[in-house]
Amino acid sequence: MSLPTLEDHTVHGLDRCPQCSVANPLLTLTGKADLHSSDKVQSWWYFTVKCSKCGRVSLMFGRTRSSQSADGAIIFQIHPEMEVVSDVLPLRAKKFLQQAIESRHAPDGALMLAASAIDAMLKEMSYKDGSLYSRIETATRDGVLTAEMREWAHEIRLSANEPRHADDDFEGATPEDAEQVIEFSKALGQYLFELPAKVKKWKAQATV
Repeated sequence: MSLPTLEDHTVHGLDRCPQCSVANPLLTLTGKADLHSSDKVQSWWYFTVKCSKCGRVSLMFGRTRSSQSADGAIIFQIHPEMEVVSDVLPLRAKKFLQQAIESRHAPDGALMLAASAIDAMLKEMSYKDGSLYSRIETATRDGVLTAEMREWAHEIRLSANEPRHADDDFEGATPEDAEQVIEFSKALGQYLFELPAKVKKWKAQATV
């Protein structure tokens, strides 16, 4: 897989914005690139770029063969890093959550995808009856979820058939709405699947 590059003050070869995850982003240099260090072979540069969609700035680190300009720099570090969902999650949940993360620039879609990820996780835990919200309630009563996670679910109103979506006054989800549900689905995945997998691995290593 080829690395992205900085050419003519624009980043090329990066599929998504590191900030909002919009596809095929227009990321342009802000200000001047700064020379970090240089030797006889190559130079290292750091610079910031701005997304035309979300307006947020990302920090990038690249290298060139020239100490005079960052143009043509091969970018090998990006902050924030592109977020990738753990392979430990069930396949459907992983797919929905990754798509939600990559859809942050479209809050309505991101919210629904994150809710689908939560739905898939609970179904994997054998909670398949009723609405998403009622299954969260049942999982809490069974001790599968903590009281704090239940309260979080109440706060962000995690119903698959959210009443406000049918309300004539509802103007769409905000980025904050989507981020809350994404963060909940990430936390749920860590709690239900990632942490148990790590504990199992640690126990296996301890018995070797």
